[in-house]
Amino acid sequence: MAAASEDKKASGDHQDIQLGFVERTEPWKLVSRYFPTKVGGRPAWLELRHLPPSEALRCGHCSAPLVFLCQLYAPIEERAGCFHRTVFVFICRRPECSQRPSGGVAALRCQLPLQNPYYPDTPQEERPLLGPDEHSAEHHVTLCAVCGCLGTKNCSICKKVYYCSREHQAIDWKHGHKKKCKEGGGAGSGSQKFLLPESEVVIEDEPADSKKREKTEEERMADYASLIKDKIEALPDADVDELDKMASSSGDDPVFARFRKRVAREPEQVIRYWRGGAPLWVSKDHQPAETDIPDCSCGAKRHFEFQILPQLLNHLDLDEMGDSVDWGTLAVYTCSESCEAADPERPYREEFVWKQQL
Repeated sequence: MAAASEDKKASGDHQDIQLGFVERTEPWKLVSRYFPTKVGGRPAWLELRHLPPSEALRCGHCSAPLVFLCQLYAPIEERAGCFHRTVFVFICRRPECSQRPSGGVAALRCQLPLQNPYYPDTPQEERPLLGPDEHSAEHHVTLCAVCGCLGTKNCSICKKVYYCSREHQAIDWKHGHKKKCKEGGGAGSGSQKFLLPESEVVIEDEPADSKKREKTEEERMADYASLIKDKIEALPDADVDELDKMASSSGDDPVFARFRKRVAREPEQVIRYWRGGAPLWVSKDHQPAETDIPDCSCGAKRHFEFQILPQLLNHLDLDEMGDSVDWGTLAVYTCSESCEAADPERPYREEFVWKQQL
């Protein structure tokens, strides 16, 4: 994944953007030792011993534990300390929190040099493991049985299952642990209730507008319209009416028109990566000013790295009784210097996410 040059950033048309597409794969491929880019499931942590505390992964509105959304493996070749580098994104599952401008989403950046305590210097052969995985967080610390984050609280009865919070302990108790606890211990199926569906994210270069494609522009626009139609049909009548109004009002929005045209090149894209570039905004409204993006705690400016498109929602099974988590785009800004953690026991650095609604 490459950073953008200033002249290409100014031009607005370039070859440096990379796109992410959801693709089903074997779960064993999406673990820490293989440095995956993925959505859903449990986080495949990079630094394995010092995971973020549960307090860092709570919703800024309702204080509920956030759920892991996705992670991008994005090393920086010219920085020795960024030989391995991953950005993690978490969201609140509650629809009412997703409608607020901020607070229901969090991003964490972690990086390691080539020589580190957790992974060998040479790439490993990808194959299913037959025994315990020494290159996993579970080998070093206790993890929450529900979400896969740091688990510091264990079941007071069986003492065998760990959780990040009382909320997740309650979920697991209701979904099987109550019975298993009496039989000697073992996690329930609470993770199936809480986690998002897991898939690999395959990265490809964005095709140039002038490049000959298998489908015509009209066919790609039709594909994109079909995706939006599927989303609308899943909503109740009141929400459909609201979307109809938004579609009418956005008809005069050149930013939305540009978004629609650009995304139509590859309608199934869910991620756009352009470190040091600029987001593809979905609307002329609620775009951040430079002063809205806070500097990193190291003092460096944060710049845009990637965005998560609304198409990802179609893969997450988040609809509940007509209500659903929603966004127009989630733009992730990271430290322009990709700074090292000042405290080696807190290697997961908080970054900034700007949420733009439709």
